[in-house]
Amino acid sequence: MKSLILTLFFLSSGFANIFDEVCKKVDEDQYGYRFKNLRKFSRIIALCCGDRSERNDCLVQYKREVVVIFFDEFIKETQVFYRNATVRTADNFDAGRDARVIHKAISGWGTNENAIINVITKRTSTQRLRIAGEYRRKYKEWMSADLNADLSDHFCQLILLLINEPNEIDARLAHKAMAGSGTNERSLVDLIVGSTRNQLIAMKAAYSKIYNYQRLQDHLNDEISISALRKGLQHILLQTSGTTLLSSQDKEAMLKFFSKASKHDKNHMMELINALFDIAYFGRPYFYARRFRSVMAGSGTDDCGLLALVASRSERDLGHIKNSYQELYGHSLYSEISSETSGFFRKTLLKLL
Repeated sequence: MKSLILTLFFLSSGFANIFDEVCKKVDEDQYGYRFKNLRKFSRIIALCCGDRSERNDCLVQYKREVVVIFFDEFIKETQVFYRNATVRTADNFDAGRDARVIHKAISGWGTNENAIINVITKRTSTQRLRIAGEYRRKYKEWMSADLNADLSDHFCQLILLLINEPNEIDARLAHKAMAGSGTNERSLVDLIVGSTRNQLIAMKAAYSKIYNYQRLQDHLNDEISISALRKGLQHILLQTSGTTLLSSQDKEAMLKFFSKASKHDKNHMMELINALFDIAYFGRPYFYARRFRSVMAGSGTDDCGLLALVASRSERDLGHIKNSYQELYGHSLYSEISSETSGFFRKTLLKLL
C-alpha cells in the first residue's frame, strides 16, 4: 500500500508541481523555497515508507528525477546564477608596465610579494598572459619559471595557476587530481559536475593541448578504479559533448543509468548524484558554497582544495558564491578564509574575493 501511494505521488501532479514551482521561483529566494520543498517531500516519504533504508531509497529516486529533469538547465552557459566574477578586466591596462613591476619584484635580493599580488590579483587571466608575453619579450625569461624560483608553498601554486586561462586552470586541476599514487575523486566530481557544457568542451580541449593530446576521458578511465563513479563521470562527459539539448529518450536512458549504477556502488555513486542534485536543484553557487565550507571544516584546512576553488571560480561566479555562503552559514566567505589561512597565501586569496 505504501509503495502504491508513493508511486501515485510520483505520477500525480504533486510531483510535477514541485518542479513547476521551483522553475518559477528560480529568480526569487534562492534556498528557502527549495529547502521547504525538500523537507515537504521528505515528510511525504516518511509517511509512505517504513524503515530508514526504504526512505533513503525513495529520496535517492527523487534526487535522480531532479537531476535528469533539470540536466539541460544546469549545463547551460546562461544559467540564472552564472556570471558574477570577482576578477574583472583592469582599466588602463599596460602589459609592459606590469611586466616591469613583476621583474623588479623578483630581481636582486629578496622578493616584493605585495607587488606581485597587486598585479596578479587585479588582472584577468587574459591580461596575465599578456604580461607573461611581455615579460618573455623584454627579459628573455619565462615569467612563470622566475616566479616559481622566488615564491614557495601554496602561495606559489596559486600565483602560477592564475597565469592560465580558466579552461586551462580546470584542465591542470583535473590532471593534478589524477597525478601521483592516488586519485582525488572529489576534485574530479567538482570539476566535471560543476562545469557547463561549454566549459567541459573547453576543458577537454585544453587538457589535450597541455598534456600531449591525451584525452581527459581516457586519463579518467585509467585512473579511477571505482567502476560506478568512473562510468558516471564518463556518462556526463559524453552527454555534454554535443551542441544540442538532451531528448526525452536521452533523459530516460540517463535515469536508468543512474538508477542501475547507484545500486551497484551506492556510496560512491551517491556522491556524484548528490553533487548533481545540489547544482540542479539549488544552483552552482550553493554547490560551491558548500564545497568552500567542506575544505575549511574540521581541524585543518585543505589549502590545495581552497586555492583550486578560488582560482577556478574567480572569473566566473565567485560573487554569487560569496552571497550564497553568507546566506547559508551566517558569516562571510572572506572572514572564513581570513581565519583559516595566513601570510601571502591568505592575502592573495582575499584579494581575489
